[in-house]
Amino acid sequence: MKKQTQKRILISTAILLILYTGLGFFLVPWIMKSQMLKHLPEFLDREVTVEKVKFNPFTLTTRLEQLRVTDLDGEPMVAFASLTVNFQSISLFQKGFTFKQIHLQEPYGRIKRDAVGVLNFADLISPKENDTDETALPIIRIEQFLLERGTFVAEDEMLESPYRKEVREITFGIDNLTTEPDKSGGFVFTAASEEAEAFSWTGELTLNPLSVRGQILIESLELPRFRPYKEPFLGGRIEEGLLSIQLDYLAGLSEEGLVLQVGNGSLSLNGFSFKTVDTEEALVAWERFSVQGFEGDLQAGRVDVASVMMDGMSVVAHRDEEGGLNFLKAYIPPGERDDLTSGDSGLDPEWGFLVNSINVSDTSIRLIDESLTVPADVKVSLPLVQVLWFSNESERPYEFTLLASDGQEGDLRLTGKGTTSPLAGQYQVELAGWDLSPLNPFLQEFLNLEIVSGLLSMDSRMEVRFNEGVADTATFSGGISLRDFQSRETREKESFVSWQDFSLRGIEVDLLAGQLAIDSIDYLNPVIQVKILEDGSNSFLSLLPPEDIGEGDEGADSGEPVEELAEGGSAEDSPGVRMEIGTFAIANGQIVFTDLQQSPAVNLTMDKIDGSIKGLSSDKSTRPSINMEMNIMGMAPLTIEGNLNLLTDEPFADLAILLRGLEMTPFAPYFSRYVGYHLDRGLLNLDLKYQVEERLLQSENVVLINQLTLGQRSGSPDATTLPVALAISLLKDSAGDIKVDLPIQGNLDDPEFRIGRVITRVISNLIVRLASSPFNLLASLANTSAEDLQRVTFSPGRHVLTEAAQANLEALATAMRERPGIRLEISASIDPSVETSAVRRMKLAEKLRPEFGREEDVTLQEAESYQALVERAYRSQLAFADRLKELPPFREKEEFFLETITVDNSDLNQLAIQRKQAVRNYLVRLDGIEPERVLVIASETLETVDSGTSQADLSIR
Repeated sequence: MKKQTQKRILISTAILLILYTGLGFFLVPWIMKSQMLKHLPEFLDREVTVEKVKFNPFTLTTRLEQLRVTDLDGEPMVAFASLTVNFQSISLFQKGFTFKQIHLQEPYGRIKRDAVGVLNFADLISPKENDTDETALPIIRIEQFLLERGTFVAEDEMLESPYRKEVREITFGIDNLTTEPDKSGGFVFTAASEEAEAFSWTGELTLNPLSVRGQILIESLELPRFRPYKEPFLGGRIEEGLLSIQLDYLAGLSEEGLVLQVGNGSLSLNGFSFKTVDTEEALVAWERFSVQGFEGDLQAGRVDVASVMMDGMSVVAHRDEEGGLNFLKAYIPPGERDDLTSGDSGLDPEWGFLVNSINVSDTSIRLIDESLTVPADVKVSLPLVQVLWFSNESERPYEFTLLASDGQEGDLRLTGKGTTSPLAGQYQVELAGWDLSPLNPFLQEFLNLEIVSGLLSMDSRMEVRFNEGVADTATFSGGISLRDFQSRETREKESFVSWQDFSLRGIEVDLLAGQLAIDSIDYLNPVIQVKILEDGSNSFLSLLPPEDIGEGDEGADSGEPVEELAEGGSAEDSPGVRMEIGTFAIANGQIVFTDLQQSPAVNLTMDKIDGSIKGLSSDKSTRPSINMEMNIMGMAPLTIEGNLNLLTDEPFADLAILLRGLEMTPFAPYFSRYVGYHLDRGLLNLDLKYQVEERLLQSENVVLINQLTLGQRSGSPDATTLPVALAISLLKDSAGDIKVDLPIQGNLDDPEFRIGRVITRVISNLIVRLASSPFNLLASLANTSAEDLQRVTFSPGRHVLTEAAQANLEALATAMRERPGIRLEISASIDPSVETSAVRRMKLAEKLRPEFGREEDVTLQEAESYQALVERAYRSQLAFADRLKELPPFREKEEFFLETITVDNSDLNQLAIQRKQAVRNYLVRLDGIEPERVLVIASETLETVDSGTSQADLSIR
């Protein structure tokens, strides 16, 4: 019985074992495969195929072979060659599930984003309506997980250029992976791409709580492969670049949220080149770039970097003919790009950072501008850019050093220190011999000027500081010099301005306070060329483009008020800048003036210009002193002394200007053209005094010209119609000098007041006044009246000078001796109503005197002698008896004879001639009056007037 029982047990056991074996090896795989093929396609909504399912009931090992999930586009989505899962039977007696090994061979995974941005697995991760289960993780133990020879493919059709990346030879192994709390397992991940890129990921993984730590290594990642992903942001292409990254990491979840820490990190990006889409020119390129020793903590919000190094970088800024800048082309603004992500980036702007050192060496910067009239190509090299201790947290300031070169002999050294919070910095600039000539294309966009040479140097300090985003410090101090400067006008290619040195020393600028102070400005050996060209333009205006000059000078001289600088404001609203300049000094200066409009050309020089202005200030109460000396045409000294301040809104001047012995012959072409006479000789002297205060001008202009002598008329059509020669003869004294005092005054704010116009007007008015009333000048010299000098009064019918007339002529002679250049012309006209009767009496007296005149009559007055003569003649005509009778009145007696006397125009004309000759004879007999200076105007016919006077008239020519 017992044996039968044992036999039955053995048979039952064998049957159960056979049944278990059969079910395990055959039925379970069939059930698993059928269930998978039934439910997976329904769950995944995709076609699923499984070639084989194997199960070992004794080792509890399950093996799936050739599983394939076909994506909706017909391409494989997930696949593997085999998956082996070895479940530990001991798990049946333990809490949780234990797997001895999970082995996945040749897995394949594919992620794809279509043209509208939908991921191929998006429908698989959509939230379920009742997916709110927060059940704790079951305990799972995996003693070993091994993935071998895996392949991962990423495809993106949303980009303008579809992207595909394939990573092969993926190997991933992890030991002791478990969901038990605070237990971790070590893992290793390696992969490679078809471009020989290598990826390594090692560390420890904890599932409960979720955390992972270890090391990541990426070697030789070719950035051009990721080119499609930069296209939504950059209008260019990464041409070259190998990226390598190595770092230690810790990532996980905690009660405070996501934990992410990195350390011992290093990054290198070598052989990098970025080009814009429309050019083969590299916008940015470098040979080597590395970041060493970086650490970061997401929760702490800080990043620390030991060093950043870059070597062999080149930057090309290129503006094309249409004005497009390659840097702008390389960046697509957010509003114009198809962003890959949206929403907040999650990056806290309050992160702290510290970079111990940044070193950039051997950098070249090239600026190309083809939009200019003359294309520009400027190159600058930066041997070193270094920043130490760059942080936004530490109170320790960063230190900054920049070295640059212009490719010639110019060097720049910029050093400083500062902080980022608050934003502040102190910098020192040391610039030596920087060549400015490469900037010509930019300069010539505004001026027709070319810098032939010019070396800029600077030794200065700058300080800036912001407090709560508002600047509270912005200062500059130091010195600037520009030496060996030469420039020329681009049209004529002739020298314009040059100097040996122009230096500003002791500069102190406070931008916020609006203060500028300069200890001294020194201008050494300046030469300024001023030229008027044949077309009438001058070298200064020719520097401006034609559209900036405008038509004529109405804009500059019209007197119209200047438009407001901004709508609703005026220049008076601005606070202005307080300026102080200790000394402005010029040494050995020269101004060369050439006027090609004249024939021959006028060439004038002002050289040996030396002097200074001391104490310049924008404070209107200051009175800066000026002392300047120079020579004109190499021999005539010109001095300027006094006080002058042009830095105030109300300029002040109290100047004395002296010029001695300027030879005037260089100005001869102007005389020939505008005065109408050739110039033989003359020396110019000026004694000018100018005062400007409260916008009012008071000036004294004493002009002394020695031996001014005009030659023949030039016949110029541009000559003035003013009687210049007459004015000169009136003004020239006995020594041959002309002295004119021209006081000028006016309000500088008066739009009609222009000093040049005023001087021209005063001189013109002087000439007109002299020409119209020349005897006024002579009368002032003779201390008499002009009326007494310009006419000689006679007794009616007579040509003998009266004593009064002689006295007037002597006064006139005195004035003529003072003005030896004047010439007199004598004319005489007759008023018949006054002179005819007087001439008849004169002829009657001449007729009667030979027969009836007596010697004793000479003692009588002329009228008495004439009456006695008529009485005798009348008596002689009567019989003796009639003589005893009462005689008629004298008028009847006189009329008796006058009826026999006739007077015609020849008699009157002869009287006029006698009067003119009497005046001339009297003058030429006086000392110092040469006969050739007094001319009688001859007249063959009688000139009659109705003036009621008997006189001769004098005029000046």
